[in-house]
Amino acid sequence: MFTTPHEADNPWLPLHIQQFVVCCLFHFLIPLLPFAVEYFVDGRVSPGTLTVGAAVYVLVIGNSSRSAALFGISVALGIIYTILFGLVLGKVPAATTRGPFLIAWSVGLFVFFHGLERFKRHVMVREPYWEFANRREREE
Repeated sequence: MFTTPHEADNPWLPLHIQQFVVCCLFHFLIPLLPFAVEYFVDGRVSPGTLTVGAAVYVLVIGNSSRSAALFGISVALGIIYTILFGLVLGKVPAATTRGPFLIAWSVGLFVFFHGLERFKRHVMVREPYWEFANRREREE
């Protein structure tokens, strides 16, 4: 019934699902906390914060991918967001009005596809998210 001896430790949620949930928290949600804090403090996320934060966000997520395509897309998006950041600082009207909308959608799509990759890795292939999670199984 269980794929590893330790899945019996928590029958409510199988270990491979737990690995995926932890991955989603650490990869997708916790890095967004600075945006949430700025939103709650100022009532909005400034276009400058959004562009520079999105550039770092997609580069870091893309770097953790095993897909060459997602990595390449993350580098391209990082460059585009960095250029857009310069335009936002220069107060180019199109960058400050349309830029945040396009960034939100492109980051959302990127996270969706990376989430699919992570689902395959942690739920279907059952690769542990944390290396130390695998140590306990090797020691027995």
